[in-house]
Amino acid sequence: MRKSPSAMIQKQVGQNTKWYCVNPSPRRKGRKKSFFENQKRGLISRAKLTLESWIITWMNLYRKNAIELTTWENNLRQINTHIIPEIGHILLKDLTTDDVQKFYNKMTKEKFAPATVKKNHQLLSMCLSKAVKKRILNWNIAKATELPKLEDDEARAMTEEEMKTAVANEINSLLKRKKVSSKERILALEMLIVTRYCTRNCTQHFSIYVKG
Repeated sequence: MRKSPSAMIQKQVGQNTKWYCVNPSPRRKGRKKSFFENQKRGLISRAKLTLESWIITWMNLYRKNAIELTTWENNLRQINTHIIPEIGHILLKDLTTDDVQKFYNKMTKEKFAPATVKKNHQLLSMCLSKAVKKRILNWNIAKATELPKLEDDEARAMTEEEMKTAVANEINSLLKRKKVSSKERILALEMLIVTRYCTRNCTQHFSIYVKG
C-alpha cells in the first residue's frame, strides 16, 4: 500500500498564519529529531559553561585580533592572575553580582590599586557583555557592582615604596597559582630586576618559583 505523500496545511492562529506538515516523510522526521537533539545538546553545553571557559573563549575568538598583541597578553595575564583563580570556577549562568563584588572587595582588601581593580572589572564586563549579545546571558551582572574610588593622585608616578608594594603584590599573586607559563616567569623576574626589590618572603619563594 502506497503511503500518503507529505503535505502542508495552513492554520490561522490569532493574527498569525502557521503551517503544519501532515504525514511527514521519514527524512523530515529525522531532520526534526536531529534539530531538537542538537538544541538539547546546546542547552546542556551552556548549562555547564564556566566563567573560565567563556572568558578564555572570548579572549581568543573576539579579543585577540581587536587589540595589539602586547595589550592582549597583558589582559590575559590579568585574567589568569586575578579573575580565573577567584571566580573562574563558577558556572556562567550562576554568576551573581555578589560573587563579582566579593572579588573586587578582596582585591581592595589585599591592597591592589583601585586602577587594577577597575582594569579587571573592564575585562570582566566586556566578556559578560559579549555573552549577553550572544544570548548566553540575559544581562551583564558586572554593571551592578561598585568599584573602589580612584584617588586623585593615581595619575602621578608611583613612589619607590609604592612600586615595591605593587610588584610584591603581583608576584605573590602569581605564586599562588598552580600553573604559570615560562613567559610569565620571565615577566615576573623582569619586574623584580626593574624595581630591584621584593619582600623577603616573596624573594625566598621566587628563587624556587623561577627554577620551576
